[in-house]
Amino acid sequence: MRRSAVVAAVALILVGAGCGAAGRAVPTTRAPAVAGPPATTAAPRTTGPSALDGLRAFFDTAAGVDARLRLAAGAVNAHATAGGFALDQPTLDAMDAADPAAVKAAIPPGLPPELERAVLVVYNDLVSRRSALTGALREDPTMAHDCLNNGAAPSARFGSDAEAARSLAQATPTVAPVAPDSKAAEELAVRFAWIDEVNNGCASCGGMVIRELVPITIYATPTTPPLYDRTFDGQLDSGTSSVYFTAGYYPGTGWKVVLNAC
Repeated sequence: MRRSAVVAAVALILVGAGCGAAGRAVPTTRAPAVAGPPATTAAPRTTGPSALDGLRAFFDTAAGVDARLRLAAGAVNAHATAGGFALDQPTLDAMDAADPAAVKAAIPPGLPPELERAVLVVYNDLVSRRSALTGALREDPTMAHDCLNNGAAPSARFGSDAEAARSLAQATPTVAPVAPDSKAAEELAVRFAWIDEVNNGCASCGGMVIRELVPITIYATPTTPPLYDRTFDGQLDSGTSSVYFTAGYYPGTGWKVVLNAC
């Protein structure tokens, strides 16, 4: 049975948000995501070019992953037992196919902060659900059922979150592209790592609610030797606790982010 395909997918998600950092070790606690209703500003819908033009691939891909997640969740639930989930190969294949990696790849750096927030809320909904889904593979039956239940809330939010992001994109002027090694691209890579961490790291299995963007501080001078072509240190700060990170850019590969969490 090819269970390894799904386990490998989980491992790949964790690589971008590892639970250890090279160099300096700073004891930290996981910064909780800020919960609450999204802060949106009413704006007239534009009739000409808008930011939506550069995000159509994102919304189309997100809708496809949403559909595959629903299909996979239904298949997993159909195999529920008192001892956990007796999953067959077609169900494991459906779980593999519901990977939100392509959605992440369709999010461009350099979006205005409010639009980036709305888009990442949608992306987090999908990551949270996928993590909850793969949590059904855990050997402890109680944990497996609890993990799967974590996907209910983000699944219920997805439609309204996606519509809110689409409306905001339609009302936002066209966004100029930015360089892949820019600060905006680095910050987006750090946010991707954070979303993966709070949903997959430290024994998590989805269910995280992210409604706002936590502040990112990038230090002017690295505190550790460069690991890549360019290396930066910084921290994510929720106001109550901080998570430190190292982000490095490598031409042809992109940003590599390590969070000092767990």
